[in-house]
Amino acid sequence: MANNYPANRDDIARRIKDNAMRLNTFMNTSAEQHAFVIGLFEVLCPWPPRVRITSHPKRQGQPEGDQPSNTVIQEYHYYLFGRGIGFVILPLALAAIARLIQLLFW
Repeated sequence: MANNYPANRDDIARRIKDNAMRLNTFMNTSAEQHAFVIGLFEVLCPWPPRVRITSHPKRQGQPEGDQPSNTVIQEYHYYLFGRGIGFVILPLALAAIARLIQLLFW
């Protein structure tokens, strides 16, 4: 039975390099960036989102205006990443606004 463990440091470094995420391909197309921005601003803006997180974006029976764009369908993972970042940014932004109001008026 063959051993799948790397034999030496060079093998370990090669496997890490082969399996690492390549940052030059991360959000390098306009479709990926657009899906990220849509997800981000659906959290930061005060209106209900057009795409539900718990459902797949290819929903049947929805009116034409309620269907997500092809960008969100094709790059749904970037859309969800944008929403996640938005949920991190939102409380920080609200805390900063509250602190600014406190400094200005009290």
